[in-house]
Amino acid sequence: MLKFIRRALGLIFSTIGFVVVVVLIIGYMKFVRTAQMDPDSDPITDHSVLQLEVGGLPIKDFNLPTSILSQLQKYRTQSLVEIVELVNEATIDPRIKAISLSIIGTAMSAAQAEELRTALEDFRKAGKKIYAFAYAFGDGSNGTSSYYLASIADKVYMQPHGAVSVIGASLESFFLKNLLDEFDITVQAARRNEQKGVIDKFTRADFTPEVKENLYSVISSILSHIQETTAKGRGLDKETYVTLMNTAPHPDQQALQVKLLDELIYRDQVRDKIKVELGDKVAFVTEKGYSPQNKRPQSKNKIGIIFLESEVPPSGSTALNLNDPYAPESLDKSFEMATRDPEVKAIVFRVNTPGGAVSGAETIYRAVKRTVDKGIPVIISMGSVAASAGYYMAAPATKIYANATTLTGSIGIAMAKPNIGKATENYGITWDRVQIGTNAGMWSMTQDFNEAAWKKVQESLDDFYTNFTQTVAEGRKLPLEKVKSIAGGQVWSGIQAKENGLVDEIGGFFSALNEAKKIANVANTEDPNIVIFNRVNVGLPLLFSLLSEESIAMIKQAIGMKTEFNHVTATNRVRLVM
Repeated sequence: MLKFIRRALGLIFSTIGFVVVVVLIIGYMKFVRTAQMDPDSDPITDHSVLQLEVGGLPIKDFNLPTSILSQLQKYRTQSLVEIVELVNEATIDPRIKAISLSIIGTAMSAAQAEELRTALEDFRKAGKKIYAFAYAFGDGSNGTSSYYLASIADKVYMQPHGAVSVIGASLESFFLKNLLDEFDITVQAARRNEQKGVIDKFTRADFTPEVKENLYSVISSILSHIQETTAKGRGLDKETYVTLMNTAPHPDQQALQVKLLDELIYRDQVRDKIKVELGDKVAFVTEKGYSPQNKRPQSKNKIGIIFLESEVPPSGSTALNLNDPYAPESLDKSFEMATRDPEVKAIVFRVNTPGGAVSGAETIYRAVKRTVDKGIPVIISMGSVAASAGYYMAAPATKIYANATTLTGSIGIAMAKPNIGKATENYGITWDRVQIGTNAGMWSMTQDFNEAAWKKVQESLDDFYTNFTQTVAEGRKLPLEKVKSIAGGQVWSGIQAKENGLVDEIGGFFSALNEAKKIANVANTEDPNIVIFNRVNVGLPLLFSLLSEESIAMIKQAIGMKTEFNHVTATNRVRLVM
C-alpha cells in the first residue's frame, strides 16, 4: 500500500514538475522573442536608415548567457561586438543608406567609442551618411568620449540648452591610509616595481611621483589621439580643438558658433532633417528590427572566439565561479574544447581585464600557450583594459591587437596584507592562536609578517616578477633588458604599447577577427564559421536535463525550435544561438 502511495505521489509531482518546466520554458522563449521585436521599427526597404542608440545602457564586449537571469539582464546592457557587427553588415547592405546615431549618455569608455567609431568610419567611406544626436555631450559629466564618437558623423545635432563638455581626461583614485590609521589598521605591502601603484591606496595618501608620472604619460597619449581624431572629424585643426577642450564646457549657442555642432534640434526633429536629404519615403529601421542581407555561404574552417571580461580570480572552482564562463578553469576548458575540434584553424581571445590573481593568470596563460604550441594561432584582441595578469596571459599569443586607447602593460606584481589586531583590541576583541610550523600563521590578518615570513614574501615577489618579465620577453621575442625597461608596473596606452613592442597592431575585435579569417583561409565571398567556446550554463540546459528526450522533442516542437542546447555557436552575425 505504501509503495502504491509513494508511486502515485511521485507520478503526481513529476507531472506537476513537468508542467511547471514546460510553462517556464515556453514563457521564457516568448519573452525573448517579444523582447527582440520592436514595434517602433519600420519595415526595411531599399531606402532605409538604421537607427542606433548608445551611451545610455552599460556596454559589455559580449552578453554571455550564464543563467536565465543573465538573459533578462542582457536587455539592460549592450553588446559592443554585436553593435559593431551590425554597422559592418549595414556598410555592405545596399538597402541601408544612412545611420541615425543617438548618443543618449556617457556610459562608454574611450576604447569602446573607438571601436564603434572605426566601424562608422568604414560606413562613411562606403559613401553613406551618419547623423548623430545627443541631448547633451556630458550632462554634469565628462562628454569627451561621447563627442569623440559623434565627431565621425556628417551632422552633429544636440538638443537646445545642452552643453558640449569636452573637458579632457581625468584619472583619480581614493586613498585609505588616513582612514586606516584612524582605526589602527596597518598594512604591509610590497611591489615590483615603482610604477605598480595598485597598493598605494592602502599605504599612502596620494600617488607616488613615479606612478603619477606614468599615469600622466598614459592619459596624454590617449587624449592626444582623441583630440587629433575628433578635430579631423569636425574639420578643425588639432590646436583649435585643444583650445576648445581647455575652455569647455561650451553651452549650446557657443558650441554652435565654434563648429562643435551643426544644429540645435530636438530628437523628434532628427527624422525630418534626414528626410530633407534622403527623401520622404525613407524607412527608419531599429537595431532589433534590422535583419541583414546575407546570401554568402559559410566557410568550412572554423574560427573560435573566447571572451574574458572580468577580474581574474584564483584558480579552483568555488561557489562563486562554478558556472562563471570567465573563471580560469572554465577558460582553460574552453581552449581545450577548441583545440579538440579539427576544423578550428584560429582563435580570437578577447581580453578585457585589469588583472587579478597569479594562479588564475597562470592557468589561462598555460591554456593560450598550449593552444599555440599545438599549432592553432591565438589572436589577442584587447578591450578597454588588458593589464597586469591580462597582459601576462596574452604574451605567448600569435599576434596582439589593441585599440589606440586601450590600457595595457602593468608588467609587475604587488601584494598587501592588513593587520586588524590592534583595531579589534580597541573594541574588546582579542586573539590567540596555536600553530605548528614557523610560518603557519603568516597570512593571519591579526599580526604582521615576522622577519622570516617577510623574507619569503620578498623572495616570492622576486620569483614572480622574474618569471613575468621572462615570459613577456619569450612570448614577444624581445630582449629581456628591453622588457625590464618597459615593465616595473608601467601602464601604457595601445599606441605606446605598439611603439615599445608589447602590441603588434592597433585595431579592435574585428581587426583581430579579420586576421583570424586570413589564417583560416576564409574567402571574401564566404562568411566566417564562428564558434564561441566560452562554457556557459544558460539555465535552459539545466531544465532540459530533467526531462526525457521525448519530452524535450515535444517542447522544442511546441515553441518551433530546431537547434541543440549542448553547445554555443554563432551564425554569420556574432550572436549566440540557443
